[in-house]
Amino acid sequence: MSPLTDFFTDLDPGISGSVQSDPMGLEVIWTGFAYNLFESRINSITNDFRSYTINLFHHWIIYRVRAKRDPKWWKPTSRNRFQGGDKAAFSRALLVLLEKILLLAFCKTGLSFDDQGLTGLNNARNVYVRAGRAYRYSLDDTPNKDTDILARHAQLGFSGRYRTAFTSKLLLLEKATGHPVENADRWERIQKLFCRFSEFRDLGDALEATLVKVLEHGQDEFTAASLEVGLEDLYVKAFGSRARLEKKFAKFWQDELALHEGTTRWLWESLSRAQPSSELSPQKLYQNALEIGERAGDVQGTQGIRRICEVEPYLARASRIFDGLLLIENHTYQQAVEWVVSRYGNYPLLEVAPPDPQDLVSALDGVGKERLAILLPLHDLAGSKLVLKLLEYHKFVSDYRRSIPWVQEEGGFWRQRRLLPAPTDKESEASQEPWLHPYYGWPFVNLAQAIRRGASL
Repeated sequence: MSPLTDFFTDLDPGISGSVQSDPMGLEVIWTGFAYNLFESRINSITNDFRSYTINLFHHWIIYRVRAKRDPKWWKPTSRNRFQGGDKAAFSRALLVLLEKILLLAFCKTGLSFDDQGLTGLNNARNVYVRAGRAYRYSLDDTPNKDTDILARHAQLGFSGRYRTAFTSKLLLLEKATGHPVENADRWERIQKLFCRFSEFRDLGDALEATLVKVLEHGQDEFTAASLEVGLEDLYVKAFGSRARLEKKFAKFWQDELALHEGTTRWLWESLSRAQPSSELSPQKLYQNALEIGERAGDVQGTQGIRRICEVEPYLARASRIFDGLLLIENHTYQQAVEWVVSRYGNYPLLEVAPPDPQDLVSALDGVGKERLAILLPLHDLAGSKLVLKLLEYHKFVSDYRRSIPWVQEEGGFWRQRRLLPAPTDKESEASQEPWLHPYYGWPFVNLAQAIRRGASL
């Protein structure tokens, strides 16, 4: 994979363990429905108000530094790889560098701060214990065991986790390079936003001065001694308090992310009508939103939410049935069938079958569409046939992953290669079962509530 492809992949590392925890390959289905709603703004790793703001600030700094590019910055041989700052590696290296300065500033400070959601902070603390103030910052986007805080920092740090949102939804980064877009009006508005507050204005000036100095002196490695005086404390003062960040930037993010409009409007409304202290599960969030939207007569605007409310009972039930095939006590095909029928009836998926399967399939693309099109027609199968079809589907998913099926009937023998203990709950045959898949419900609540808190102040 080329460095450019690495930088712009839409891979969500938060679901990278699906082979181990998702034997039916359902994540590609439920995340597809969730993506249709949130459009890159929210997922399992793009969901934090402070991280959004850190990224905005850092990309503003990169925009400022690139505007000051000077031919003498590229004189050292090692700098040729940046091609005068035009290559994607230049912005990427600066972003990683800024994130390392930020994280180590929080390690060194004696000031109090909120540490929730600071990606890489625990790793940074370990690095700081080992290297202390002798730590050498590097202007490089490639892995370096001596200076890395995160493995694959360019992909898994703040900027990597939010790059799709900043590229595809906020339109602040060029798709081809990852450089901040050449849009003076957009960045002037962002500059005015940050410069309203002295700590961000001063931090921006200190970071720009530091980076320009490092580039002018041809330094590809340097210690904290090269940082502008007071820069690290400014980082902590600027980003240390989540509450202060919400108060200052909630209105900006409300306008930019527009979670209160369009496809997510009724999810937002369901928050406004919930009790302030209540914890909305994804299931309750979506069901409340659908009820509110339909009551308002917004059939088109609730379409994405309705699809999720229709497909999840089916996916959850199918997943629970498959888990039953892995139970220790079900060591024959007949025992597995008896377990499924005793728990869910003669036609286990019928009562949770969605009313319009074709509509659900048409909402997806690629692998998710293909898998859902196989699963939905199984709704009218009797238990014995359903078990065999689920085994067939599981093998199909396993072959796609080039892995061995967890359970299969082979040559007349029932072979379980993964085993689950007997369940302790007494789940009924009723259709009101808890959802298994979150559809980014918790991340939405986390980010939306932060915006709502700040906007109300």
